[in-house]
Amino acid sequence: MKNKRLYILTLVLILIIIIFTYVPRFLLNSAKTAFEHENYLKAYNNLSIAIKLQPYNKDIRFYYVKTLTMFKSNLKIQKEIYKYSDSIQNDSAKLLAGSRVHNWKYNILRVFGNNYIEHVSYDNKILRWDINTFPLKVYIESTSGKNLPNYYVSEIKECFSSWRNASGFITFSYVKNPKNADIIVKFSEVDNSNCSEKGCKYVVAYTVPIVKGSRLKQMVITVYEKDPYGRLLSTKELHNTVLHEIGHALGIMGHSDNANDLMYMSTNQNQITTHDTKNYVYLRANDINTLKLLYKLAPDITNVPLSQVNTQGLFYAPILIGNARTVNMRKLIDAQNYVKKAPNISGGYIDLGIAFAELGKIDEAKKAFNKALAVASNENEKALAYYNLAVVSMNSKKYNDAMKYAEISKSILPSEEINELITAIRQYLSIGTRMPVSNFLENN
Repeated sequence: MKNKRLYILTLVLILIIIIFTYVPRFLLNSAKTAFEHENYLKAYNNLSIAIKLQPYNKDIRFYYVKTLTMFKSNLKIQKEIYKYSDSIQNDSAKLLAGSRVHNWKYNILRVFGNNYIEHVSYDNKILRWDINTFPLKVYIESTSGKNLPNYYVSEIKECFSSWRNASGFITFSYVKNPKNADIIVKFSEVDNSNCSEKGCKYVVAYTVPIVKGSRLKQMVITVYEKDPYGRLLSTKELHNTVLHEIGHALGIMGHSDNANDLMYMSTNQNQITTHDTKNYVYLRANDINTLKLLYKLAPDITNVPLSQVNTQGLFYAPILIGNARTVNMRKLIDAQNYVKKAPNISGGYIDLGIAFAELGKIDEAKKAFNKALAVASNENEKALAYYNLAVVSMNSKKYNDAMKYAEISKSILPSEEINELITAIRQYLSIGTRMPVSNFLENN
């Protein structure tokens, strides 16, 4: 009996050796022959099996990538080739994949022109509406009963028209029920708690994406009714701010680093001591190029199930914006530069904290969020800072601290997102799931 078991074990070991040693070699040789005869599908099928058996074999990796380059560059092929270009194994397969990715990026950018696509992501994901659901339904809260002039609504509609006309593909329709809307514009009383003898620090509006998993439910633009001095917003203030916020509502979740672009994160919009005296701002080519390119990227978050998205002709986002670490490092540098220029703006420290948190630098993230609290200009900014403090505390298993911060955030600004966070904290992350830090109150 003992000899029989040993015999069976020996046969199993021999079979394993054959499978993982000789089979990949046979498949590779067969794939090479098929490749030479331009039978790329057969080569791909053989190499797909071989690379699973020997994933680090340099010859198999090279011929696998080489075969992939012979197919039409659909989304699946783009993802697979990008994976090898981003591999930690430095070999000819990585070089070949990297060359193909470089060519893709060059050709894409050459077609779309100057843009800031590398700044559009939301928590390292591409968030945008599905084009097949256009026109986007817009609800604008009525000004009746709020003692607000009619030009508030008319100016906001002009801003939507500007995006429609300049883009050539974005369309809108207006609805009377906010439950039926994709984009909601509502008015809120201003928080003037951050005023002193030197003046008041405030923002005119902010945008909140309502997201459930990979589904974009709504975008909510909140416009303050007046400035902290009790003065009505001028048409110029409304125009400049709402035009910018619609850009966020369409999916441009970051900011341009070019001060001439509409989507630049302007510092003086956050700290105003007199009526706005700036010139009107308008959509520039960079803004429209970025929007058009955004809607050619395969989304991670959109308003239809991802399985229903038509991926034909779409690009894999990391080809243009890089991997998660690259994106986070870029965000960190941008945030560090911003807080140097605007040391008293809460939003800059929020971005800085998010970047630190995504890079795993928790202590630095907490310092940034606490600084955001110290310079916060309104209750919304405070709620956002406490929310992110709760998230990083939870992810570092400081559950008591996380609950404390989450409850403070909820007391300031109740929301479904806060409730979900509190539920997650109560479960003590039983399956070890990390929550993403968030800029769910997008100022400016």
